[in-house]
Amino acid sequence: MKTVISIEGADGSGKSTLCRQILAECLRRGWTAQVIGRTDKDALPLVGKFTTLSKELTSERRAYPVEADFHLRIAREYVRAESCRRADARVVILDRFVLSVLSRMRVDAPPGAERYIEHLNGVVQHADLAVTIYCKCPFETAYQRLIADVQRGDRSSLSPKEQRGKAYLQSLHDAMASDFEGLTWIGTKCGIATDSGLNEMTSHCAKLFNDGLIK
Repeated sequence: MKTVISIEGADGSGKSTLCRQILAECLRRGWTAQVIGRTDKDALPLVGKFTTLSKELTSERRAYPVEADFHLRIAREYVRAESCRRADARVVILDRFVLSVLSRMRVDAPPGAERYIEHLNGVVQHADLAVTIYCKCPFETAYQRLIADVQRGDRSSLSPKEQRGKAYLQSLHDAMASDFEGLTWIGTKCGIATDSGLNEMTSHCAKLFNDGLIK
């Protein structure tokens, strides 16, 4: 049996921390687990190439139609979905997935975002996504964490997306929160408060297993 889950949320909302918690719980139970990210450090090299090219398109957004980036992101997620299908681990974790892609579409090209829904639904089906976990964190808290990470040197710099400013990130946050509540095709939905302390997050993580969402 394989359980494919995605972890979604705003930048700074606690996705990486929650991912580490889930990995630790899998290890404690003697389960195999694999994280499929969006760079060549934690995914296929081809996925990393897609991500690098997408960042370049974001940086040069005045020179290229935004739809070019959308199609590139959908192609990347299909590759990641195929990685899920081929993974041998009992628990497969997607670090960000279709909600993150859709939030960009909602904000960057609102009138045309709906036409990509069918493609993103197809990606979800291909990955056999079972659960979408959304990190519920107030935007201001997530944003301050993001800035603090850069100031401490935990991150070298803001990404091209993050460099577009606080208001832009707020729009992405709001769009993702709305889609998490409204979409019906992203597997079982579970919202976790990630603005609390580490002990509380550990408790929330254990509950995912105890309730049978991750099995």
